[in-house]
Amino acid sequence: MTMAENFQVIIVGAGPVGLFLACELALAGVSVLVLERDEDPNSIWKEQPLGRRGLQPSAIESFYRRGLLEKITPAFEDVGLEHMKSFKETFAGHFAGIMLYRDKINPKQHPYHLDGPAYVPLVLTLQILDTALTAHAESLGVKIIRNAEITALDNGEDSVKVTTASGKWFSSSYLVGCDGGKSFIRKAASIPFPGTGPEFTGYTGIATLDRPELIKPGLNHTPNGLTVYPSPNNYSFIEFDLSFDRSQPVTREHFETALQRTTQTDVKVIELKVAGTYTARCKQAANYRKNRVLLAGDAAHIHSPLGGQGLNAGIGDAMNLGWKLAAVAHGRAKEGLLDSYHAERYPVGKDVLDWTRAQVATLRPDGCAKAVQRVMKGLADTVDGTTWLVGKIWGIETKYAGFGVEEDEAVEVHDLVGRSAPDFMFEGGKRLGEKLVGVGSKFVVLDLKGDKEISGVVEALEAGDLVGYVGGRVEESFGARCMILRPDGFVAWVATLKEQITLGDVRRALERWITL
Repeated sequence: MTMAENFQVIIVGAGPVGLFLACELALAGVSVLVLERDEDPNSIWKEQPLGRRGLQPSAIESFYRRGLLEKITPAFEDVGLEHMKSFKETFAGHFAGIMLYRDKINPKQHPYHLDGPAYVPLVLTLQILDTALTAHAESLGVKIIRNAEITALDNGEDSVKVTTASGKWFSSSYLVGCDGGKSFIRKAASIPFPGTGPEFTGYTGIATLDRPELIKPGLNHTPNGLTVYPSPNNYSFIEFDLSFDRSQPVTREHFETALQRTTQTDVKVIELKVAGTYTARCKQAANYRKNRVLLAGDAAHIHSPLGGQGLNAGIGDAMNLGWKLAAVAHGRAKEGLLDSYHAERYPVGKDVLDWTRAQVATLRPDGCAKAVQRVMKGLADTVDGTTWLVGKIWGIETKYAGFGVEEDEAVEVHDLVGRSAPDFMFEGGKRLGEKLVGVGSKFVVLDLKGDKEISGVVEALEAGDLVGYVGGRVEESFGARCMILRPDGFVAWVATLKEQITLGDVRRALERWITL
C-alpha cells in the first residue's frame, strides 16, 4: 500500500457539486484533493441533449457571486427549448408537467428577488458545467485525480483516510462525499439513508422513430405517466410500472414497448442509440455529518428529477458547507459551526424530497391524481398560484433559522436575516453580485448608504483576512443601513436606518460564527 500526500480536505466525486465545493475551499486557502472514480470526464450523458440541465436562480446566484456565471453560460444552441413549443419565451418551470410562465409571476410577492443576472433559470449541459468548474478548480490549486475508485474508508476521531483500488491511500482532516446517490462514502460511514421507494420507471434516450409526429412535443400527461419530448430524437417518459429490472440494459424492443404503453400509440423505434432509466426513490441521509465525514448533493439526498431540483440543491449544499469547513480547517470556527451545515441544509433537502413526492402523487394513473392535476392546473393558471410555485422551484424563498436572535421574542429581527441577500443595485450601475466577486469567500460588512463611519468600523476590526467591506448607496435598501453577509451571501445581521452601528455590534454579530 502506497502512502500519498496529506490534504486538509478530500472530496470524493468530481461532479458539479464536488468541483464547486473544491473551488469554495480553495478560494478560502484550504488544500483540497478531489478523487474521481471515472477516468474519462467526458460522457454522452453529459453532452446535449442527454446532459441538459436547468439551473434555478438560487444556484445561479452562487456562480454569479464567484464570477463564474459567464464561464458556465451556455455556448451552444439549445434546440430543446425551441423544439418544446409549449415552453414559449416566458417558461419559468413546471410542476408535474404543468407549465409555469414568468408573465404570471407577481414580483411584489418576492420583494427580495431583484431583477439581474440571477433572476431567471438557465439551461446548460453538465459537460459545460464540469469543464468550467474543473478549469477553475485547477486554477485555484485543487488537485484532481481520476480513475481513483475508493475501496476503503477509515473515519477516525482525528483524521480520515481513504484507500483506492490501486492500493494508494490519502488522508485528510475532513472528507466530503459528493459521489452520488449510490455513495460509497455514505455507506462506508454507516450513515442511515431512510426514505420511500420507487413508484415509476423513467426512461430517456436517443432514438429514431418511424413516425415521430405521433409524439407530441413538450411535457404531456398520459393515462399512465408523462412524456417529455425536448428535442429531435431525444425521448423521455415515465410510466407507472416497476416490472423492468433496472440493472439490465434497455433494449430497443423494451424501449419501444414502454414508449407505446405510455403514449398509447403504435410508434416503432427504428434505432436506439443510447438509453437509460431513473426512478422516483426519495431518500435522505439521517445526518449530513459523521465524525470527519460529510455528505453533499446526491450522496445526501436523492429523489426523482421532476422539477429539476437535484443539481440546484447540491450547489446550495456546497455553497453552505465550503466556508464553514474552511473556517474549521483554519481554526477560526466557533463551536458548532460545522454542525450548522446539517441544521441548515437538511430542511432544504427534506422540502425538495416532499416537492418531488407531491409531483409523483399528482402523476399517478388514478382518478384521485387526475383530480389533483386539474386542481394544480387551475392553481397554475392564477398569478398567486404561479408566484408561489415558482418561488418554491427557484429556491428564492429559502430562509435559514437558528441565527441566535430570533428565539428572543423581545428582539425585532429584520425579515432579511437568514435569507440570501438581494442583488442590490448601487449608484453607478453595479450590482451586489458583481461586488462580491472581489471579496471572495470572506464575510462582508455591507454598507448600503456609503457611510464612512461603517468602513471605519471594518478597519478597526483588523480582520481583513476574514472580513471585507462593500459600500455605496443603493436604489432600495428595504429599511436597512448595514448588513453582515456570510461568505455564502446569506444575511447574518441587519442594522436598520434608525440604528447606530458600533464596533461592538459588528464584532458580536461576526463572532456568532467565527473567531476574530
